[in-house]
Amino acid sequence: MSQIPSSLITLSDPRSPAAEAYRTLRTNIDFSSLERSIHTLLVTSVAPNENKSITVANLAISLAQGDKKTILVDADVRRPALHTLFGLNNDKGLTSIFIDAKGPIEPALQAVKVPNLQVLDQRPLPPNPASCSARSACWT
Repeated sequence: MSQIPSSLITLSDPRSPAAEAYRTLRTNIDFSSLERSIHTLLVTSVAPNENKSITVANLAISLAQGDKKTILVDADVRRPALHTLFGLNNDKGLTSIFIDAKGPIEPALQAVKVPNLQVLDQRPLPPNPASCSARSACWT
């Protein structure tokens, strides 16, 4: 990630009101889990083009900046975007882990220039995402 995209506001303009909003969201998540720690958080929406990737990337950066070890997973098999946002090599990722079910996750994790943050991309894309399920392979 040689140049920080402006959409990653928590890095490109950390003093902005938008970046502060992500830190506030991080704090609210922290306070909502005082009795029992949250280890997994899912972000989704019902429609495409609602900026899920930008939102989750900025939230992950904010969590990592708050000293939480964070793995950001791109599970969108139709239009993955995190590799583009972070400027990552996208030849190995979540789909690779499913193909090699006995393999470790660590080789597919990619470090970014944010301490405590790693990204698990969605590459390579399956030829038919609709055919993927927990019990069957994504390739015919």
